[in-house]
Order: sequence, then structure tokens, then C-alpha cells
Amino acid sequence: MSTIVFIYSFITVIVCYSNICLNLILLLAIFCSKRVTFKSELSLFYTRFAADIGYSISISNFKLYILAVMISEIFAVKNFIFITLWLTIIFGIIRTSLLFLTTLDRVISLFFPFFYCANRSKLPLFAIFILIFSLIIFDQIIMFGYCGNTIDTPMNCDHFRCSFNECYSIYWVEHEKIVFSMIVVLTVLQLGKLVVYTVLAQNQSAQVYSRATQIAMLDSTTLILFNLVPVMSTFWFESADYETYSSFATLSRNLGFLINTLIIFRIFMRDKNNTVTALTSPNS
Repeated sequence: MSTIVFIYSFITVIVCYSNICLNLILLLAIFCSKRVTFKSELSLFYTRFAADIGYSISISNFKLYILAVMISEIFAVKNFIFITLWLTIIFGIIRTSLLFLTTLDRVISLFFPFFYCANRSKLPLFAIFILIFSLIIFDQIIMFGYCGNTIDTPMNCDHFRCSFNECYSIYWVEHEKIVFSMIVVLTVLQLGKLVVYTVLAQNQSAQVYSRATQIAMLDSTTLILFNLVPVMSTFWFESADYETYSSFATLSRNLGFLINTLIIFRIFMRDKNNTVTALTSPNS
């Protein structure tokens, strides 16, 4: 493997550990030290913080293994790549599902505020967990059932394509394109609505909408630049070295996660009361 792959992998590990630390600090501040007030309305966000930790741990383990094998092949362990990528896929499904659901939740609260206020509390959190668990089971059926993957990766395997067959690789790329595209559409709808509120509102609540608009802009920007673009550009780089491209895509995505976490961390820790208002208001 090239030096650039080593550099990408090393930076990715640093980014992942930074993301783990920030999310862990947030969760400890909410559930242990109580520096941030717990709000049931933000349960999906809290769950996403935990999913981010699991995802970042899986990616960091994967990249640490790549770095170790690049230093010496004595560290190579059969099927270790498959296991780490399998866990990454599971945490990735959890994270993207929560991201989609939180975005959908905010869009509904903006466009149908009365319906949202009257019915949001009727949807129990465990129902959302059951939905996400069902998506994971469906993915496993596609992976091992329909596509017929087996846990038998070559010793020199160091990326996604040699861990999973072509059937599942194509399915996963198309799945990510669809999910991220829907998230972008919902984010744009949310952004447009918030901009209208910010421009037209001439009262104190306009300040809340302005803050929520900034959050939506930043979320949308990090999603498109760091998550959607690497997925959509897969076929643009078909002729390029896949190991280099996949390393860049992984770094880009996790850097986007880190930037998103930094923004949320700053909001939660800087002004706790205003944060809760901005994120939990039916119009945010």
C-alpha cells in the first residue's frame, strides 16, 4: 500500500478518537455530572451520540489494524477485517437511521407543528429501536442470505471489496446513496422553512429560528461535503486505486462526523438553556 494510504489511515484514527472523546464527554455531562440538563425530547440525539462512539471505535480499530499490517504482516489476523467492517456496518445503519429520523422529526415539527405537538409524545422510543433493529436484520439477510457472503476473507484483505462480494457491495453503495439523498432533501426542506421564519419573523423568537437555521446550514454542509460526496463519487473514481479512494472517503466521512460533533458540543456546553430551546422547539 502507498504512503498516502498510511497517512489517511493515521489521520482517520486521530479523528475517530477525537470524536469518541467529544461524544463521551457529552454523554457524561448529560447522564453523570448533570452539567447538561437531560431532556426526553432529545433522546434520539443522545442515542446518536452513543452510536457515534460505537461507529468511531469500529473504524479506528479497522484503521489501526491496517496500520499495523502495513508495518509488519506478522500482525495480520484472518477475518479480522471482516469483523471490524461488519460492526462498522451495523453502527453505520444505527447512525444513519437516527440521523434520518431526527431530521424527519424536525421537518414534521416545522411543517405540521400542531400535529407534531399533539402526537410526538405518543411514539415511544422503543418503537424506534425496534425499527432500527429491523433494518439491521434486513441488512444481515441481504448480506448472508441474498448475496451469500461467507466469513472467509483472504489474509491480505484490507478493504471493503475483498471482505464482501460484489452483490453486497453494490447493494450497500446504492443503499447509502438513497438514504443520504433523502436526508439531504429533508435538510433542505428544513433549511428553507427556517430561512422563511428568520426573514419574516419580527419578534424575539426570530433569534431562536436564526440559531436553528445556522445549525441546519452546518448540518447540511457537513452532510453533503463530507458524507454524500464520497458516496456519490464512487463511480467517478472507478479507474483510480480503490485503496486510496476508500481511505480518502473514510477520512472525509469521519472528519464530517467530527465537525458535526464539535458544533453540537459547543452548542450544548456553551449555553445549556438556549441549546435546549433551539433544538427541542417545535419550530426548530
